[in-house]
Amino acid sequence: SAMQTVKQHASSVMQKTLANSRSTTAGLDPTNLAYQPGPIQPELHLSAARVMEQQGNLPGAEKHYEELLKLEPNNRHGLIGQARMNHRLGQMDQAIAGYQLALSRLGQDAVVLNDLGLCFARCGREQEALTVLRTAVALKPDSVMYRNNLAAVLVQSDQPDQAVGTLAT
Repeated sequence: SAMQTVKQHASSVMQKTLANSRSTTAGLDPTNLAYQPGPIQPELHLSAARVMEQQGNLPGAEKHYEELLKLEPNNRHGLIGQARMNHRLGQMDQAIAGYQLALSRLGQDAVVLNDLGLCFARCGREQEALTVLRTAVALKPDSVMYRNNLAAVLVQSDQPDQAVGTLAT
C-alpha cells in the first residue's frame, strides 16, 4: 500500500539522519567510544606552562613552552613566557637569548624590548638596556611603564636629568 511505502521511506530517512548525526558528533564527543582525539592544540601547552610555572613546576613549564614552540615557533606568548620564566629564575643568559629570539621572530615588539631592557639592566649592561628601552618607548610612547623603566635605568646610569625628561613627556 502507499501508506506502507511512505512509512518505510520515512523510517529509512530517519535512520540515515540519526546515523549521520552520530558519525559527525562522534569526533567531538569524548564519551563516545568511537571518539578519535586530535592533536594537542598549542593553546593547551601555553595554559599548562603557565599553570605549572605558577605551581613552581618549572621543568614541566619549560617542557610545555618547548612543545608549544615546536608547534608554533613564532607564538608570541610562548616566546615571551619562556624568556620571562628564565628571567625570573635568574638565568639571565637564557632570558636574553630568549628575548633576542623573540625579536628575531616577531620583529620590533615593545613588550619584548621592554623586558629585554630590564634584563640587560639587571645584568649591569646599562648601555644595552638604554638602547632597547628607548626603542620600546619610541614604539609605545604612551606607555607610562616603559618610560618609568627607561627613567629608572637612566638614574642607575647617573643620568638623572634625562630621566626627568623621559618622565615629563
